[in-house]
Amino acid sequence: MAAFTSRHRARAFALAAILGLSAAACQARDGQTGTGSASYDAPSVAAFPNPVGDSAVQALLANVEAARSRHDARALHQFRAQLRSKLGEAAIERADAAYRQVVSNLTAARAAHDAKARAGFRAELRAMCEPPSLTSAIEPCDGIAEAAG
Repeated sequence: MAAFTSRHRARAFALAAILGLSAAACQARDGQTGTGSASYDAPSVAAFPNPVGDSAVQALLANVEAARSRHDARALHQFRAQLRSKLGEAAIERADAAYRQVVSNLTAARAAHDAKARAGFRAELRAMCEPPSLTSAIEPCDGIAEAAG
């Protein structure tokens, strides 16, 4: 019987050591990032300028939205091409990269069961995808925040 209890004590000690080291690692991580959630790389919506100030761009964004609501793939492609021509490839690539980064971070936050980060990335994705925006014109934003969250 004495061997049985000493084995339990050894297991309990090992478990306590593992839990203590895990807690210390979490506290060290919290000290580095300043928050209790995992660190994700995400461009803020404010850091990504939305070129809707130009009336020609606003008209194209409205046309994209109208073509999408009518399920007119030909017109949608035509208006997107006009946007690409008007704004340049670099602006389109930046919007696409920012969108993909937020979707990727949302997926990672979901996998990590990080509710706070998930909520933040869903809000950021909704803001990016709110028409009229360049992101809503070039990316499949319909329901992605709710589906991924």
